[in-house]
Amino acid sequence: IKGIRANEAGFTFRGNTTHTFNLPAGVNLEINGFFMSPVSFGLVRSKPLGDLNIGLQKNLNKWGNLRLNFANLLQEQANWRSEADQPDINLRYRGKFGFAERRVRLTYTYNFGNNKVKAARNRQTGSADEQGRIEN
Repeated sequence: IKGIRANEAGFTFRGNTTHTFNLPAGVNLEINGFFMSPVSFGLVRSKPLGDLNIGLQKNLNKWGNLRLNFANLLQEQANWRSEADQPDINLRYRGKFGFAERRVRLTYTYNFGNNKVKAARNRQTGSADEQGRIEN
C-alpha cells in the first residue's frame, strides 16, 4: 500500500514429537503431535497451531493386528486461525480454516495365504550375462 510501511519481525517455532511405549500384554502406544507458534504473513498474524494423535496397536500373532487411533484430539487448536487489524488502512480480518474433524479409527488387519512360499529364485537376465562378459 503506497505510503504505508509494514515492518513485522519476530520469532517462530515449530516442533514435532513422537513417543512410542511398549505396554503390558503386547500393546504398543504411540503419541505424536506438533506445535507452531504464532507467525506473521505480511499484515496477517496467525494464532498458535497444534495437534495431538494417540494410537494403540495389539499384535494378535497369527490372527493379525488390531489398531485403534484417535486423531486431531486438540480440534480447536488444529484449526488455522489468523487475523489482521490495521485500522489506518481500513483492514480488519479474522479467519479460521478447519483441517479435519476429530476421528476415531478401528482397523483390523489379517494377512491370509501361504506364508511358506519358496523365496524367489536368483536367476540371471540376459543383460546381467552381458555385463559379466564386459567385466571379464
